[in-house]
Amino acid sequence: MLIDEGSASAAEMLTTGLKDNRSDPDHVFSMGDTTYGKARGQILGSTPAGGIVRITFMTMTTKNGVDYNQVGLPPDTLLNNDSDWLDIAWQRAHAMAGLPRAKLPAGSHAHDAIALNRRLLGAPRPERLHWVTLPAQDN
Repeated sequence: MLIDEGSASAAEMLTTGLKDNRSDPDHVFSMGDTTYGKARGQILGSTPAGGIVRITFMTMTTKNGVDYNQVGLPPDTLLNNDSDWLDIAWQRAHAMAGLPRAKLPAGSHAHDAIALNRRLLGAPRPERLHWVTLPAQDN
């Protein structure tokens, strides 16, 4: 997972959920920078007088009870710049697949991540999401 200070709320919930429940640290790992630290669920509501109120209704913690609000979640691998992540992901993906270490192809950049994913998975995937409408069920 790539995480940074822009990863917040649901992204942090997914990150801590995957990291805290991994059976093998090599199969789920995070890299990037510390997340935003929004470990609170909040809603906005209006008042009868026309004002707005923010209500905090949930506190999120890690599996071990660590409250990461305003602190964030640290990555497994801290990256020094934007280009490190692709090489690290390449090496870890090869290791996970049981393949020998291989050099990242020359000229690879962050925007090549989709092509890298396709190459590792061995199957093309569509770029677009298609919405499916399910038939209504009789109740």
